[in-house]
Amino acid sequence: TRVDNAVTNQVDINAWRMRDITCRNYILATTDQSQKILLYPCVTAREMWVKLISQHAARADDTIHQRWQELYDFKYDSEKNVTSYINGIVSIANQLREMNEPVPERQILNKILAALPPNFRMVRSAWTVVPVHERTIDNL
Repeated sequence: TRVDNAVTNQVDINAWRMRDITCRNYILATTDQSQKILLYPCVTAREMWVKLISQHAARADDTIHQRWQELYDFKYDSEKNVTSYINGIVSIANQLREMNEPVPERQILNKILAALPPNFRMVRSAWTVVPVHERTIDNL
């Protein structure tokens, strides 16, 4: 505050500046070099934080897109067993769920069954007679 054009809260201002410097140091200490380059021009910790949030939001959209693409492109590998194939699809679906992009279980099941090679057609056939309420990943 100012009284007769004199600053009366300089102690508070100095304390705030020290806290801000501490916060900026923490932020810079916990970011990688590519992020630091973007943060150096920032004057306050708040500016740094806002810059990181906007950068993270842009990357999150890219990451979500990449995970969906991974799910669509995921193929059965004959070198591995069926369990690892199922776990791979479920793992990608779990990552999407954690990004607030849940994949319905029915869609996961369809992906698993659709990408199985021809020698698994009996599995697909048998699955059609399983009651709908029992068609779960655990029961597959």
